[in-house]
Amino acid sequence: MHLAFSRLGWCPRDFWQATPRELAIALGAMRRDAPLGGNELRHLMNLYPDREG
Repeated sequence: MHLAFSRLGWCPRDFWQATPRELAIALGAMRRDAPLGGNELRHLMNLYPDREG
């Protein structure tokens, strides 16, 4: 938790919503081998839509 808050600047909500894999990738402990696919990108866009204003 300390690394997520101090090094990544995440808030508690971001930390608790992240999977262990996402946290590892964000901290550089794990690399993503392939770019996002269309389905994965659409899924993330639905989870985190852009907000206007």
